[in-house]
Amino acid sequence: MIVVLGVLAAVVVFSLGGVSASASVASCRADAHIVETAVRAYVTQNGVAPTTADLTGSTNPYLDSFPSSPSFSIVLDHGVVEVAAPTGSAPVPATSPSACAGLSSARSGGTTTTTTSSTTTTTSSTTTTTSSTTTTTLPPSPPVSVTVSSSSGTTSRDVVRLTFSRPVTSWSVSIQVGTANGEFYRGMSPGGRAYSPHHTSPRGGPVSYTWTYASRSPVKPRPLNVVAYFSLPRGTHGPHDFASDAYSWSATASGVVSSGSGHF
Repeated sequence: MIVVLGVLAAVVVFSLGGVSASASVASCRADAHIVETAVRAYVTQNGVAPTTADLTGSTNPYLDSFPSSPSFSIVLDHGVVEVAAPTGSAPVPATSPSACAGLSSARSGGTTTTTTSSTTTTTSSTTTTTSSTTTTTLPPSPPVSVTVSSSSGTTSRDVVRLTFSRPVTSWSVSIQVGTANGEFYRGMSPGGRAYSPHHTSPRGGPVSYTWTYASRSPVKPRPLNVVAYFSLPRGTHGPHDFASDAYSWSATASGVVSSGSGHF
C-alpha cells in the first residue's frame, strides 16, 4: 500500500496559474483524495492520526511531498483532511461536496508566498518535531494608480487622475462635492457618450458626479483626468471646504475588479 501511495503522489499534477477553473477543481480533488488515502493508511498501521511530518518525514514516507498549490491549500487538523479553495478561504473537510467548488469561480493571478514553520517538543524520552506549511495568495495589484487634486476660483474643481498600468475593460469614478456653502453643478470632464457621465444635485445634499466606461476592447495603459466643476452662488463668501469632498473608483482588468476611495 505504501508503494502504491508513493507512485500516486509522484504522478500528481498540481494546479498552476493560468489553468482553467475545471482543471483547478480536478487537481484539488485529486490531491485531497491522495492525502486522505495516505491518512487512512497511516491510521491503519499506527492507530493514531498523523501530522504532515508523519506522512512525509518517515524512512518510508506515505507521501513523497505534501500537495501545495497557489490556487488552494490542503491541511491536516487532528487527522482530518481539510481544503481551503481558493487559498485564504475558510477550510472545509475534504469529504464535503463543496470542498473544491470555490475554484470554479476563482481566477489565477496575484502573488503567492509559502511559509514553513516547525515546532519541536521534547519529553524525557522522545523528541517530536511538527512542521506545517501555509501558502498564501495575494490578489493582483490594482490595474490603476490614482492621484487627486483640487483648485478653487470662480469655478472650482476636483480632479481624479487615473493612470492605467495594464489594459482594463471597464472603470468608473464618482466624486461627491460638499454643499455647505450652497455649491452647485457647473460641468464635468471628460464628456461624451463613451464615458456615460451624469450628475445629481439634490436640494440640501452634495453634488454627485459619476463617470462610467465599459468596452469589449480593453483600454490601453494611459493617464486620464476626470474633473468635477462646481461654483458658489453669486454673492457667497468663504472658500470651499475641499475636505468634505470624497471620491471612489473601480476598474476591471482580466476579470478582476479593484476599487478604492478617499477624500480630497
